[in-house]
Amino acid sequence: MLSEKDRAILYESVELLVHDFDPEDSIIFLEVHDILTRSQCEKIEKQPSRLEKLRELLRAYSRRAESLLPLIQYFDYNLQFHLCDFLNEKLKAAKEVENNRHFPDVPNPKAVVPLKKEKRLSLLLDGQVPAIRNACVREGITKQIADALRSNSKLDSSFTVLHGMAGIGKTYAAAQTLMDDPYLIGVNFHHVYYLDDSRVTPNQIKHLMTDLLLMLSDQVVFNLPHVKDLSTVALMKLLREALIDKPYTLVFVDDVRSAETVRWLDQLGLNVLATARNIEIFDSVSSHISIIPLQGFKNNEVATYLDKFLTLYRLEMVQLLSQSKLNVEQLQNSDAFVRLAADFSSGNPAVLSKLVKLSNGSCERFKDYCAMMLKNSLKCLNCITTYRFNDIEDAIHASIVLLEDYEKDIIMRTASLKFDVPIPLTEWCDVVPVELCRRTSEIREVYDRLSRIHKKTFLLDESDDHSYFTVKRLTFLYATSMLNNNDQQ
Repeated sequence: MLSEKDRAILYESVELLVHDFDPEDSIIFLEVHDILTRSQCEKIEKQPSRLEKLRELLRAYSRRAESLLPLIQYFDYNLQFHLCDFLNEKLKAAKEVENNRHFPDVPNPKAVVPLKKEKRLSLLLDGQVPAIRNACVREGITKQIADALRSNSKLDSSFTVLHGMAGIGKTYAAAQTLMDDPYLIGVNFHHVYYLDDSRVTPNQIKHLMTDLLLMLSDQVVFNLPHVKDLSTVALMKLLREALIDKPYTLVFVDDVRSAETVRWLDQLGLNVLATARNIEIFDSVSSHISIIPLQGFKNNEVATYLDKFLTLYRLEMVQLLSQSKLNVEQLQNSDAFVRLAADFSSGNPAVLSKLVKLSNGSCERFKDYCAMMLKNSLKCLNCITTYRFNDIEDAIHASIVLLEDYEKDIIMRTASLKFDVPIPLTEWCDVVPVELCRRTSEIREVYDRLSRIHKKTFLLDESDDHSYFTVKRLTFLYATSMLNNNDQQ
């Protein structure tokens, strides 16, 4: 079978071959050189059109040949020197690309030519990658994601996982990276396909596999009833067969919740970009894995978001700036409003978007909803936005249901703690129920339990030195709301 690099070059040459190459003329030559079997030659000859003959020939060649040399030799034999030159130049350029694959910031201009934005958008659209609208660009995060994907693209299989709590903007950050980086799609990866795991239960993994198979298939008509009857092993074989014709493929799996999904992606040997609240399910991965934690917006990003979407805030700032009337007091008030928005939303883009929509452009209504959050819980933010959950409590609850009973109990106990304040493990020992005698063992057990919650939900922040855990404001509000509901019942 051809290497992934040679397969990419072969399929890149299709447009030229359509105009200047007759598949039937090459069949005898390739059969004599033991590239094609007699049955494959007959199958090619039976195809009704030249285009279909070419497609079948390329499929057979990519599976039987070990290099592009026999095809180059045929073009030389047939005096089609321009096709020889094309393949030789592509092979030489591919070698340079391979050497520069990690370093696209200083590419060889002859070897690394980025795709035009329109072509990149077309590939993303074909792969069902969600379009990004009304998003705040997070350059630091997107650069980190792009660097990780670039580094992993040279590997046969890898996982690049964006880990963050509900509503933190994992999907936006991933899609924004693929859309904006000029080298990821076209140089590092030639195809990208999007799958959504959030609505798939563990016993529905075949649905996800079928979706990927449909996107990989070039056939217009696909026998769906036949696919539904296939076993998992048969589906895996079909997927591997389809991936041969799609070299340098990146699979973008959104909101991964099932460990079974992770296992079959790992078995396929794919390069995967995943978003997840729970990174424990990736412990079974045998491929290389890069984990990128996502935190909320920083104050400057909140200010950018408000300036873009909160109409009256933007108009007020523009008016004051145009009149040169932005004095120290007004500037301080502006900064205070940004801090208020950042604090009450915890920098969470989903929460911030709901506050902005419900405030209807009014800074005062925005402040009122912040006060209502403390008084009436997150339920007051129920509205339709680009975020998939209308209710933030439901979004957080989707993470809570994945926890063990004792972990849910710990989350409920955070209602008695201070939020947004680092709490040492010694204080957590008074909150987390453990049945151990020695104090050192107790602290270790408390750390293990809190760390698991952090890995499975990101509802608690863990310090770099692993000695503190912080309760997020949204976690506190969720726990308080749940306890109040239980008291009322």
